[in-house]
Amino acid sequence: DTAWYVSGLYINGHRSYESRQLARKSFSLVAEDDVHIPTMTVRETLRFAYCCKSQPRPGSRKQTADDHVNMVLEVLGLSHVADTIVGDETVRGISGGERRRVTIGEMWSSNIRVLLADRLTDGLDSASACDVVKALKLWCRAMDTTVILSLQQPPPSVYRFFDNMCALVDGEVVYAGPMAHAQGALQGLGYEEPTATYGRVTNDSFDSFRNSTRRGGQGTPQGVGGSSEFGYPHQEREL
Repeated sequence: DTAWYVSGLYINGHRSYESRQLARKSFSLVAEDDVHIPTMTVRETLRFAYCCKSQPRPGSRKQTADDHVNMVLEVLGLSHVADTIVGDETVRGISGGERRRVTIGEMWSSNIRVLLADRLTDGLDSASACDVVKALKLWCRAMDTTVILSLQQPPPSVYRFFDNMCALVDGEVVYAGPMAHAQGALQGLGYEEPTATYGRVTNDSFDSFRNSTRRGGQGTPQGVGGSSEFGYPHQEREL
């Protein structure tokens, strides 16, 4: 409780440690692993999750399970596999990217306001990762909600779906703010080709970029000595 209090975190004007029930109703976490009953179909899985977790928002139209499931299938691009079993490592079913979207659909069943996702695109190819993030973007716009993702080395193709981004190198913030301002921020730090730089941060050569910023080596603009200096301007920003 002390840690929560010291953090100064508020939810709808209430201190977080006073609003844990509200937090449970408003937030949901998509964990790193997909855990399903492999012999259930996609439709059955989403319907079961809705029946267990559904709590209609005040003033909203009462939604039937079928209405909700059909909406989720459409938004997540799962309609074509709705009656296919989910499967797992031993039971053949839908693909890994589709299984990841089923996990997201389960979280939507509780009418949450904020969705948190940890390493959502790990293990997915670029096309599947892009499909997952695109679906989340559509859901944000359709339901007026917020999604916060933690991604490790995501493909550059997903960036166009973000409104804001916080990028870390060695635990240091190298950029935090709207995607629309990212290019100008990197140019201000001396990188002449921000797009290429982001590609280096987010693909397999991440380690070489990290090492160059740590040592001030090849690829680091003059005047930027390391990752801590690279991130320094953002430490001075008001939140």
